[in-house]
Amino acid sequence: MSNTFTPADTANYTKATDSVSINVTQATPTITWSNPANITYGTPLSSIQLDATSSVPGSFAYNPVAGTTLGVGQNQQLTAILTPTDTANYTTASASVSINVTKATPTITWKNPANIKYGTALSSTQLDATSSVPGKFVYTPQSGTVLSAGTNTLTVSFTPTDTTNYTTPTTATASITVTQVTPTITWSNPTDLVYGTKLSSAQLDATSSVPGSFTYIPPLGTVLSTGTHTLTTSFKPTDTVEYTTASATASINVITPVQKINQITTSIQNLITSGKLSSGTGRPLISELTAAESSLNSGQTSKATTQLDIFITEVDIYIDSGILSQTNGQLLINSANAIIQA
Repeated sequence: MSNTFTPADTANYTKATDSVSINVTQATPTITWSNPANITYGTPLSSIQLDATSSVPGSFAYNPVAGTTLGVGQNQQLTAILTPTDTANYTTASASVSINVTKATPTITWKNPANIKYGTALSSTQLDATSSVPGKFVYTPQSGTVLSAGTNTLTVSFTPTDTTNYTTPTTATASITVTQVTPTITWSNPTDLVYGTKLSSAQLDATSSVPGSFTYIPPLGTVLSTGTHTLTTSFKPTDTVEYTTASATASINVITPVQKINQITTSIQNLITSGKLSSGTGRPLISELTAAESSLNSGQTSKATTQLDIFITEVDIYIDSGILSQTNGQLLINSANAIIQA
């Protein structure tokens, strides 16, 4: 750098010059970069965290680089190095900030299970939660539990295998509806009933798969007309929380005493045909039944009763002597008694 001096008195003085040297050094750019907000584990570094700015144009190189996933920890250092575009007049510069990485909460996926019927034990079909990371599930209630009917809440506690980077435990809930069960009613069609016989527990004998009470229509003690009738029962379970009411029907034929005698006669003829009774011993029984039928047709009920009593006595003798089996003989006796008692 030079400077020329011109004196005011140019008559007596000449101009004079002099020079000096100066050194100009490169400037250091100013970098502005605040500590980023906390992030949870699993969040890759991006321009949200790596967002340093400079007072001059240039490019930044970060360490760790964008896309890096940091482990859980406090005050982890991030570094930025600036290379200015004008490298003649500006030096490179660097800056550092710290970031906190907090534990992540695992994501549990668990849909409400489909309805189940009372009595169905909980299994992996209902207890089927999944997690975004490996770990162990503990369910409440546990597998094998039988829930009451109604809406029930299921809970799961999840402990991740990686407890360094994930919170523990994590819980979730699901809702399940347990529906009532309809009891099973067993009721076979009763055998033919002789007209005049009152309905009794012999006909109204439905049973259920669970405890409860039956109501019958027609009720006990009813005398039905001849013909085919439908019997109905309504069942109320003792446990009305878990079980619904239920109903069932049965069919019964009401026949005349004469029709019943004909049935007994047919039974004896079948025994003779099958060889379970000889024709010689079977025919007297048929003769007694024929006589009783004749008495009934002529209105002599008491005489028919006496003849049926004789029939029963004869069958008893056949049973005792081994001519008739106990089973077959008792069936004939029961049939004859049904006519007498009607």
